[in-house]
Amino acid sequence: NIINTNNFSNVDAVIGPLLQSTTEAVAQRLRNRNIPVFTPLSDKEMRGGNNLFIARPTQQEMSNTMLEYLQKFGEGKNIIIVSDSKSFEIKNKLNQIFPAARTVNAVDGYVSEESLKNALLPAAQNWVILESSSVGVISSTVSALNRLLREELDITLFTTNKNDSYDNESISNEDLGKLYFHYPSVDKEYNLEVSEDFISKYEEEFGVTPNQYAVRGYDLTMDVLLRLGASEDIYASFNDFNGFTEYNENKFLYEPQPGGGFRNKAVYILQINPDLTLQIADDSQSNIFREF
Repeated sequence: NIINTNNFSNVDAVIGPLLQSTTEAVAQRLRNRNIPVFTPLSDKEMRGGNNLFIARPTQQEMSNTMLEYLQKFGEGKNIIIVSDSKSFEIKNKLNQIFPAARTVNAVDGYVSEESLKNALLPAAQNWVILESSSVGVISSTVSALNRLLREELDITLFTTNKNDSYDNESISNEDLGKLYFHYPSVDKEYNLEVSEDFISKYEEEFGVTPNQYAVRGYDLTMDVLLRLGASEDIYASFNDFNGFTEYNENKFLYEPQPGGGFRNKAVYILQINPDLTLQIADDSQSNIFREF
């Protein structure tokens, strides 16, 4: 109805809708006019043509980014892969990257402290890669590794998929922080010094601190507006400015998809510290859009 009752001849870009079916319909309806349509929250594969921009990376893309990180920095580390039977696919990928890695398998939804201790080395940097969506496997591994830290072992914990099980009350952020837990993420924690102006104006307007969806909406809209302001159109902006654009909590790097359209491939690798602060573990490829 919005498309039928409005003139889109002077529209440079559309942000939304939020649902897959309506997003696909809008992109298809506006394809002949070559108007870019940005879907801000969904990571699903969508039909819509070359004018559809999916602003969220897939879980597979996040996993691949972490694999690249591990491969880049894992040389010389004692790699331990902890997994269960449901995680065989990612375990095989890790074994291809690290053929000499030690493996610890969960038994009946549990990982024993003894099995982990046997895989750790006292005079090495021990990188434990935990691959499971089971609360029992994650909880038992994190608890056991924290106990083993008392033996002055050097242990860092990683995962390619920080799934909902990590939010379970049996898994504390304090324990994850002691292990300098690394994981891939769509967004980072905003820097108050950088984002103070935006945060204060939002609180003044709406009376609350912006949540991650509000910040993401702001970042995505700012990215679209700055691209339009700096280039002839959205498509030209990709040739005019290479690399990432980055704002309060989100960054964007759109690449063409095999089936048409574009997807954001920008992913953060985050690290939880013992004081529960979050930091970007490695962002060497990042390129904040200072040209604007």
